[in-house]
Amino acid sequence: MKTLMLALMAISLAAGFALTGHAESGNTTLDTVDPEVALTAPLNGDTWFIGYSNEINWTAADTNLPDQPVQIHYSTNNGASYSSLKESYANTGSYLWLASAPASDSAKVLVKVTDDFGNYASSANTGVFSIKYTPPPEISNVSIAQRTDGSKIVDIYYDLADVNNDPCEISIILSDNGGVSYTISPDSANVSGDIGDGISPGTGKHIVWAAGNEAGDFDDDDYRVRITADDKTYPPNPGNFVYVQGGTFSNTYNNYTNVTVSSFYINQYEVTQSEFQAAMGYNPASGYGVGDNHPVYLLSWNRAVEYCNRLSASESLTPCYSFGSYGTDPDNWPSGWDSVDTLSIHMACNWAANGYRLPTQYESHFAAIGGNLTHGYTYAGSNDPDSVAWYYDNSGLVSHQVGLMQPNELGLYDMTGNMEEYCWDIVNPDYDPSGLTDPRGPVEFYLSSTARTIRGGNYMSSTFNADVRFTWEITPNNSSQPQIGLRLVRSTY
Repeated sequence: MKTLMLALMAISLAAGFALTGHAESGNTTLDTVDPEVALTAPLNGDTWFIGYSNEINWTAADTNLPDQPVQIHYSTNNGASYSSLKESYANTGSYLWLASAPASDSAKVLVKVTDDFGNYASSANTGVFSIKYTPPPEISNVSIAQRTDGSKIVDIYYDLADVNNDPCEISIILSDNGGVSYTISPDSANVSGDIGDGISPGTGKHIVWAAGNEAGDFDDDDYRVRITADDKTYPPNPGNFVYVQGGTFSNTYNNYTNVTVSSFYINQYEVTQSEFQAAMGYNPASGYGVGDNHPVYLLSWNRAVEYCNRLSASESLTPCYSFGSYGTDPDNWPSGWDSVDTLSIHMACNWAANGYRLPTQYESHFAAIGGNLTHGYTYAGSNDPDSVAWYYDNSGLVSHQVGLMQPNELGLYDMTGNMEEYCWDIVNPDYDPSGLTDPRGPVEFYLSSTARTIRGGNYMSSTFNADVRFTWEITPNNSSQPQIGLRLVRSTY
């Protein structure tokens, strides 16, 4: 019997009837193919300007790309090393970069795409492009006077400077109301001298205007001339920002003299409620004028600083403010950073960053009086508050949309009235900026005060309190004041 069983088993095995078990998996995806990516901009030889929008473009394809597969990096040393610009970005094929890198003639961009399996591909521009910052030309020492020989000829003099000594295109426009508005353009056939294209920088530039040949009559005592220079190498000012040429000024009311501020950019308008909501996700304003183009209010100095950083980050600019050792991202600032007024002493400003920040009180004052174009007005742009300011007598005790009044000499609106505006400086009556360049206020609180400076009258101000010379103060965590807003500035790198 044993022999028979063995024989049967042998026969079964030989016939292919081995006893086995098996199981199958469900379907799965395998991907051993790298994505495809190609950078299409910037191109070799391009020039991009610091602080201005430039498009990084690419094409990328793969069957298993996640929602945000793209990493963007830049180099300022021909690709020897790269810095991260965006760690996670959707595959839209385009990224708008407000260039903030150091100036470089050997810049590169690298785009890396990674799929769900960790397979990746990267692409960099084959050549190099330039990242540059070039300040605009500067006009100074403008004068205008008519000859007294009966010729009806008007002589206009100015000085022209340009950091690269580029020839400039010079144009003029006149005001017949003391600089409140500039609407008069002389006929080109009636002007000669240092006007038009190709004017070299230098002092004592001279324009001759045959005013008597113009179609209209010029017979008043309130004329002013504005001269504009374009060196054709510098993009327009960012957004609604105005370039303020540096200069020296005094404020004898506050007992400081010969304060010098360097050139900077300042927004023509106060920050609006729609702008604040876009960056912060909420609108604190209520009860004193509500609308997209109304200025934002009911926010603290701390929130104003936070807004600056969030807006900067959203535009790929370098944020200016950092809290202690916690960096510039407000999401990483410790819980309670804004709960105690004294904690604002830990807020530091990187003055070289190209992001948005609050003005110093001296930048704000210099801009309010019209910078180097100042006429010495009592209010920002006029001696008549009704033409430039929303204040107690005309506001109805509510805020109004920005930019409805006349601007000042620099084209800035609401520098007097509508909203008082936060500044950077800590308040200390013993601080004397006289003779200093770019004073930024004291570094410590005064006695028991934790106040920060605010400037400019508001819609509740009397004419006395709206005087352009005055400053006020508020603690940094106070968000209960409906008459305080903010205006942004940017450094010129």
